[in-house]
Amino acid sequence: MRKVLAIVGMGLLNFSFGLDEYLSIETGKVELDGGYQFVKPTGIYNPDGDMKDAAGSPLINVIPLQVKYGIIPGLDAELATSGSFTNDDAGGLSGLTQPQIAVKYTHAPLGLGGWVNVLLPFAVGDYGDPSPAMGLGIGGVYGNRFGDFRLTGIAGYQLNFESDDFKAGNVFSIYAKPEAMWTEFIGTYLGLQYSMTGEREIAGNAVKDSDGNLFAVVPGVNVALLPWLAYEVNAPITLMGKNSGSSWGIGAQVYATLPH
Repeated sequence: MRKVLAIVGMGLLNFSFGLDEYLSIETGKVELDGGYQFVKPTGIYNPDGDMKDAAGSPLINVIPLQVKYGIIPGLDAELATSGSFTNDDAGGLSGLTQPQIAVKYTHAPLGLGGWVNVLLPFAVGDYGDPSPAMGLGIGGVYGNRFGDFRLTGIAGYQLNFESDDFKAGNVFSIYAKPEAMWTEFIGTYLGLQYSMTGEREIAGNAVKDSDGNLFAVVPGVNVALLPWLAYEVNAPITLMGKNSGSSWGIGAQVYATLPH
């Protein structure tokens, strides 16, 4: 149960598909993204939406990592994973989560794009035991600015295939990020995320009535320090859900574009 709690807690903090909500980067450029995220699981929502408090004081530390490369105008390739380690109350886990490879195409004048993502069927350390299943995701992104207002978002559907230890399941998630731009370099936002999950089984431990949903808010700030360097700080907080984990967290991410 502790391992399930840790996996659920991690899933609350990041978009389900390991992709960010931003449009494709420019042709020939390389972007390196890294950061740190602290997660405090607070419990698990039951099928009626009531929350059972987490036992002990589980804590999860996540180090998200991503690299992007602009292939042709509008199209980039992205590789993402994350390092994670937890305390004993969250299962005492450590390792690298499943890597994900995606291609994202966007039409800049419309600020609209689509993506395809593959969740590879392996992980490192405790996250590779039991062996995780392969996943396939498809979806879209949007990003446009209207005067002092910017709207960014991502939505998608992921199918998780069945393996010896994981039962097939699926996830639909949408994340909208309305943002007030105070200057050309600083914006504050209140992200809204809604996710729905299908049935799931981990190492034979079925989660009964496992069709679930989750709603979270993500207040944060974006800062563009230089044309090639930016950072983002946010604090995801779950508000309600069913058959899903509850948590709050604080995270920071740095985006660096290499010269070419």
